Amino acid sequence: MMKQFLLALTVLLLPISAKAQISSKQMSAQTAQRVIDRYAPIVCKKGLSGLIIDVQKCYKKTNINSSDIEICVAGDLILVMAIDGRQLPPDLDKSFINERAFEERIKKVADSPYFFGGQPAQHATDKGVGLFYYIGDGLAPYIDDNHPLQSLAQHCKK
Repeated sequence: MMKQFLLALTVLLLPISAKAQISSKQMSAQTAQRVIDRYAPIVCKKGLSGLIIDVQKCYKKTNINSSDIEICVAGDLILVMAIDGRQLPPDLDKSFINERAFEERIKKVADSPYFFGGQPAQHATDKGVGLFYYIGDGLAPYIDDNHPLQSLAQHCKK
């Protein structure tokens, strides 16, 4: 359901200028490697629930105007890809991963000066879609969106 939502959002709302307002086309390879280094061990040891907890911590501990916010957003995007259309354990706290909470986090980050210079004239939804492209394109060489947790697990130390 989330992928369908993101696809519809992309098709309907992404002006070409939204993507161009981020200083580069995609998240850097160095930042993508930091994402892998942070989240792979967590996924290997604690699975989906560990990833949820760590992404929450990332947002709480990271200043929204810091470049480290990219790590949080990337973890969030991996999380969304991991839960999309899958049956989740009934005991899993879903308050952080529900669609509305996710949208609110992304709007807040997309409105931060770090990504778009704080330009309020552009709709937060458009900026959010641009942000997905930026993060997603940077993660693409490392993370398979159909199997994100397995992709991360491949980077675990054996």
